[in-house]
Amino acid sequence: MAPSLHVAPLRDLSATEVHDLFRLRCDVFVVEQQCAYPELDGVDAREDTVHVVARDAGRVVGTARVFPLDSVAGPASCIGRFVVAPSHRGTGLAERIMAAALNEARARWPERDILIAAQLALAEYYEQRYGYAREDEPFDDAGILHTWMRLPAR
Repeated sequence: MAPSLHVAPLRDLSATEVHDLFRLRCDVFVVEQQCAYPELDGVDAREDTVHVVARDAGRVVGTARVFPLDSVAGPASCIGRFVVAPSHRGTGLAERIMAAALNEARARWPERDILIAAQLALAEYYEQRYGYAREDEPFDDAGILHTWMRLPAR
């Protein structure tokens, strides 16, 4: 059976889900990608942030967060902390999570473009698969090159 997806603010997730969500992000971003940085920030618990959570057999196996962002280029919505467990990569789960995150951003803030800070190695994937466009020069984020990418509002 395919992993289930649901969308909720942090306050509506169970303590176990919150733990598992943060554990997955730390396992991938901090350990696997060797990025020693404070993974937990003030964005996760904001009232206007929602999390797309993928669960399989009781485990969190993927997630992304969606939130409004007031950028120098104007208001936008942002999708971030997008991660899939190694055990579920290549299964189509990433596409399902991104589709749910895009739908959520468009439903909540339909007039806003959608931004992501993509790892540079994945920028072409986001361009080809979803239509994102690179915004500016790559930047270093915890030792990994990233680039801001924008998907215009519909």
